[in-house]
Amino acid sequence: MNDIQFIIKDKYNHHLNNSNLKSLINDLNLLSRGYPRDYIIGYVNFLNCKIDLSQKPLIPRVETEYWLEKTIPIIKENFKGYETIKVLDIFSGSGCIGLAIAKNIKNSLVTFSDIENSNIKQIKINLKINQVKNYKKIIKSDIFSKISSKYDLIIANPPYVPHSDAIKAPFEPLKAIKAGKYGLDIIKPFLSQVSSFLSKNGLFVMEFHPDQVKAIKTILIEHGFENFQFYRDQYGRYRYVIGINQRKVPHTNFTLEL
Repeated sequence: MNDIQFIIKDKYNHHLNNSNLKSLINDLNLLSRGYPRDYIIGYVNFLNCKIDLSQKPLIPRVETEYWLEKTIPIIKENFKGYETIKVLDIFSGSGCIGLAIAKNIKNSLVTFSDIENSNIKQIKINLKINQVKNYKKIIKSDIFSKISSKYDLIIANPPYVPHSDAIKAPFEPLKAIKAGKYGLDIIKPFLSQVSSFLSKNGLFVMEFHPDQVKAIKTILIEHGFENFQFYRDQYGRYRYVIGINQRKVPHTNFTLEL
């Protein structure tokens, strides 16, 4: 389906009449100016969750949904036998990652963290919509500045796009997308501190730009990580890394070629 068909299906439920024709025309005008289809519809589906976009957070990407779906079985295996898995969803944005973990891993207890007030409001909306009860709190924090606990799992989708990248997202929050010349301005401080907020044998998962593999490997080694693994997205590009304190990453069966 094209964007117009998605709007008619998901926003109007295929019911067009005189009462909503003006709204549809307005939507089509927005679409013609490059306004995101998902903002027009007002939500996206993400791993059994309905993610409201009314506060205009970064729109969840299909690459993120893909790697999270692949990672959930690893999380379950790694924390088999845990009564409660303490999770930090950092750089939460819409809250889609933490919400999906809460919905799909019943013994998880999720804390959300973001620096933007609008995102904090958006997370609260999405928690209510999805009737998620297994969360602890929402923290307004610049990376780890207001984080004081340790977590079994820290899951992160930081801003990581280099300024030179030709990504075009004029209506989305650029602070959630771009991060300096090489896209590492947030990744570097995150990786330099993450071990301090992981419990013993804790695990972190982080999304990144495919061109950053070598730089991230160097940063991880500099900060004492020995057990980590890079994974590809559905398009064959390196897209996320899993690292564990003190023991090997489970279910890894290939050698990274750099």
